[in-house]
Amino acid sequence: MYFGWLKLHRQILDWEWYKNNNTKAVFLHLLLSAGIAERRQQGFVLKPGELITTLPRLSNETGMTEKEIRTALKHLEKTGEISQKGTNKFRVITIEKWAFFQHDSCEAGRQWADNGQPRGSQRAGLEKEEKKERKKNVYHVRKNRFCNYEMRGDSGTDW
Repeated sequence: MYFGWLKLHRQILDWEWYKNNNTKAVFLHLLLSAGIAERRQQGFVLKPGELITTLPRLSNETGMTEKEIRTALKHLEKTGEISQKGTNKFRVITIEKWAFFQHDSCEAGRQWADNGQPRGSQRAGLEKEEKKERKKNVYHVRKNRFCNYEMRGDSGTDW
């Protein structure tokens, strides 16, 4: 059973294989199926972004023929998105830019938020207008209870 979520940047729309539905479907399936932590499986130590599979399994999971899977894997290997190591029973597929696709931007977001927070004596020096503005912004955020994100432009996102 799979859990969690996958980061997918909008730049995929400009990816050279985006219009090739089979290659795109196989790549997205590999991204979703790859491990997110180091682990041992069938005698191999798999790193994040690696998975063990077979052509029949990929065919069954994607609904594509083995020939379509093989062609898509060749496309992805040719352009450096993946690498493969085959054995007589299975293949180990590595998503080469796993860290690029799935980097942890949450930590960067936390650091950005922490840097904007006033510290110790700085809190005492806030002007009344700044305090009123903060209260006003909090009120607007609370008013939109259905949303977990601040809908303001200064929240660090472009919602």
